[in-house]
Amino acid sequence: QLILQKELDGKYVFYIASNGKVLGRQETKGSTSTDSSLSADIISDKDLKVWSDVNFGHFYAYLNSANVKSSPYLFVIQIGEYTSGPEQKTIHVVKPDNSLKALAPDLIEDKQANNNLSGLRFSYINDSIGEGVIIAAGVNKVQFDPKTHRRVQPHTVFRKNIDDGSEVWRHSIPSSALTIHAISDKKMILVALSNTNFLIIHSETGAIIQSQKAMFNGIETIITAMDSIDDKIAFGTFDGIVASTSIEDFLKNGFSNLLY
Repeated sequence: QLILQKELDGKYVFYIASNGKVLGRQETKGSTSTDSSLSADIISDKDLKVWSDVNFGHFYAYLNSANVKSSPYLFVIQIGEYTSGPEQKTIHVVKPDNSLKALAPDLIEDKQANNNLSGLRFSYINDSIGEGVIIAAGVNKVQFDPKTHRRVQPHTVFRKNIDDGSEVWRHSIPSSALTIHAISDKKMILVALSNTNFLIIHSETGAIIQSQKAMFNGIETIITAMDSIDDKIAFGTFDGIVASTSIEDFLKNGFSNLLY
């Protein structure tokens, strides 16, 4: 049975934190709205009893809020207005009083490249060095690499601490990340790339523990989703396969012993 929580005028995109709080980002205003200001967002308490009006700034439909899996926090991506340079894109964590704290003002080291961000992926981590968010980002713009004399699209994966916004580690990656997943008690970050590469990164040091090709039945594949619970991990592919195994077995044998 569906229970009505709130009636809204306009089109909203919703995000939920693991503690139950919900953020609604207004994508378009309703037919009865006369307010010409920026988006009229809303945010709830964890019980969905109290809804507060907030304004988290300029909304861009393809890059507006970070859906961070398993996070007790809500996140917002703010898109700045054009001035003399590119639009600024900044990731913020929503604090308990519904104000924002900036975590990542420049997702790609090249400030000009931040104007063409694409393929953002996020995952929450909570290990012995504290709470953090793992961010994968790419650039929707082909650039020329003078070292290799090849045209490349820069992509990166990095960790930001939620407490102070500091960057813990960063890696360049050869293609966009389609999905990332953090396993806090194992101190592992799993990153599935669009070129079938699969990385396991130590969550605290950033060291690459494993780098391999994602393969099902001996055939390279592209992983588009993954999740874990207790000691089990599951993967989904672009061609409709879902497979699982234990985390221990996966670390030992990779993709060779998956159950379909």
